[in-house]
Amino acid sequence: MQFKSFFDERKTFLKKTLPETEIRAKLSYFFDLKFKLFDEKEKEEITSNAVSELLGKIANALPNWSFWKGYNVSPPILIIDEANLLSQLGDNSKEGAIFLKSFLN
Repeated sequence: MQFKSFFDERKTFLKKTLPETEIRAKLSYFFDLKFKLFDEKEKEEITSNAVSELLGKIANALPNWSFWKGYNVSPPILIIDEANLLSQLGDNSKEGAIFLKSFLN
């Protein structure tokens, strides 16, 4: 995924410029997002459950619709640029196929 590779490619730079203690002070919720910026463990396999959990975290982080209602503006829209990667979700399991179909509908 493009976002993940961005962090992987810049991990050394980010560690030098933003020590973990500084990140904790400025963005207390950062480590709850589980980006694994400071974790050198082997990469996990991407599953439909992991994607579902990630989208849930994104949904919970976005402002509630009622926040936008009085300002006469459209609500925020999540755009996923990696449609070809999403299409692979249905290849591995029945749950993945159901999730992909639900998501695209």
